[in-house]
Amino acid sequence: MRVLGFKKEEICILPPDIELKIRIDKLKNAIAKDKLEGLQSFCFIASAGTINMGTVDLLNDIADICEAENLWFHIDGAYGGIAILYKKGAKALQGIQRANFLTVDPHKWFYQPYEIGCLLVNKSSWLSGTFSEKLEYLRDIEGNESELNFYDYGTQLPRRFRALKFYMFIKHTV
Repeated sequence: MRVLGFKKEEICILPPDIELKIRIDKLKNAIAKDKLEGLQSFCFIASAGTINMGTVDLLNDIADICEAENLWFHIDGAYGGIAILYKKGAKALQGIQRANFLTVDPHKWFYQPYEIGCLLVNKSSWLSGTFSEKLEYLRDIEGNESELNFYDYGTQLPRRFRALKFYMFIKHTV
């Protein structure tokens, strides 16, 4: 949040319960407090397996609140999100599919290079709306809806296609 330009006082960190999960009552109270102060909460970040404890927040409960309050729902799955690929992990991560955004770091469980951490979104139009460029030298494919151009979905245009390493790993091992 700080990298995006938010000031310390614009970020609200909620205290966890005894199991180190976000307290639903504290989340509801923080949203209500913002409203009373004339502020608009816009995003909530939940954990899908913290690094130190492996704690998973109550993702479905939080998703319900985010939907009711029109908040973006981001899940930090950098460490534990990969567990969705396993039966036990899928059970623990119920509700993860309801996130608007999900971060995953394949280097933590799959020993992949650091450079391929990723942000997954549930609406690809958000990415193309953010990153799409209509540069003259890229117009040769304009109008061809059948061709997926990854430069419209991130900052990869002049860079290496790092995600290919992870895709190939998943395709051939999982």
